[in-house]
Amino acid sequence: MQYYKFDSDGYYLEPVIAEYNEGNPQPDDVTDMPLPQPCFRPRWNGTTWVEEAPKPEISDDESAIWDSEAQEWRVEPVHEPVMSDIDALKIAVAEIARKTGVALEAIPEEVLERMEEKLEVALEEKREADRLKPGGKIRA
Repeated sequence: MQYYKFDSDGYYLEPVIAEYNEGNPQPDDVTDMPLPQPCFRPRWNGTTWVEEAPKPEISDDESAIWDSEAQEWRVEPVHEPVMSDIDALKIAVAEIARKTGVALEAIPEEVLERMEEKLEVALEEKREADRLKPGGKIRA
């Protein structure tokens, strides 16, 4: 059976797989109550797990990031682009067309669609990389 070990202050340490009985009694520093999910800093209070690091209140222009090394939340501003990346691509293509003397209408729609698809894939990869920061930091 799976148990959950905690330290002398009640903070979760690790999972334990064991069978306890009369000949092998359950130690005082384990419980069979599962951890709540998500729970960033669980603490056993003797009867239940308590989240010791509740997510902070944030505004629409902020993001809460859990720092597992420091065992705390950080609040960072979210930087919204002034214009969408697709709009920026369209402006860039129009500028290239103007500088080269090629009429924007002469660029096949399929080419523009492929450029847009590639940009969307690149942006999604960047968003995923930004979400998973090195050092155990996970964007919420």
